[in-house]
Amino acid sequence: MSRRAHRAVVAGGLTCLLWLALGQAMIAEPIKPEGPAAPGATSFEEQHGFHVQGIKLTAADHMLDLRFRVLDPDLTWQVLGAKDSRPVLVHLRTGARLVVPSMAYVGRLAPSRKPLKDRVYFMFFSNPGIVKPGDKVMILIGSVEIGPLTVA
Repeated sequence: MSRRAHRAVVAGGLTCLLWLALGQAMIAEPIKPEGPAAPGATSFEEQHGFHVQGIKLTAADHMLDLRFRVLDPDLTWQVLGAKDSRPVLVHLRTGARLVVPSMAYVGRLAPSRKPLKDRVYFMFFSNPGIVKPGDKVMILIGSVEIGPLTVA
């Protein structure tokens, strides 16, 4: 087998393993950002076009899996598609900032194309053992703040 074919097989195998390891079902009930909304303010979903379903530890607690449903693809893409939209997860207790990993052959473990309406998308954040179940986190995507969210 050529080196190129071997790399393709390894990349395909890694992708399958990643999906198997990280494709666990999310929490049944949706998790909403906590705290009271300002009077007269529109909801987060109306303002940004997506609904956060939850965040939980996965991959033997080495990654955090954020799931969100797209309600308005154009509004969602304004958040995710902006040039400064490098998502960062902030652990509120320690202030640690965790990033979305980028893997060889797979790329960033976050959406990179304009999303479709009523689809659930994921975003993974690396976790070097800092975040535990029950911890509060905040997601920053450009100037958009999501949370605080409780990790399941």
